[in-house]
Amino acid sequence: MFATFTAIFEALDAIEKELSDSNTPKKREKLIETLLSLRRTMDKCVQYWLKFEERCRIRCLLDSLKILTATSMHLSRSTWPLQALPAKRALMSCRRRKRTKKLRLVK
Repeated sequence: MFATFTAIFEALDAIEKELSDSNTPKKREKLIETLLSLRRTMDKCVQYWLKFEERCRIRCLLDSLKILTATSMHLSRSTWPLQALPAKRALMSCRRRKRTKKLRLVK
């Protein structure tokens, strides 16, 4: 599976070496064409990787939704208002404090 990547990097090393040694324009042109071919191959690998990542992300989202759905089914509807009460009380007491501060400033 990784033999393709190994071959690409070996070819890249050889191209770098030959580019530094070559003096003829024809040889340089051929090396550049080979390099562009390697680049196209790596671009395809990146495209496959992005598709893989997208499928994994979608799979993770679906798994998360399944977990959330299963969790919410276990919660009783009668417990929701009770769970929300402490947060609502804290919010209301915060509002009261702001109102009293405003009243004190007016006096």
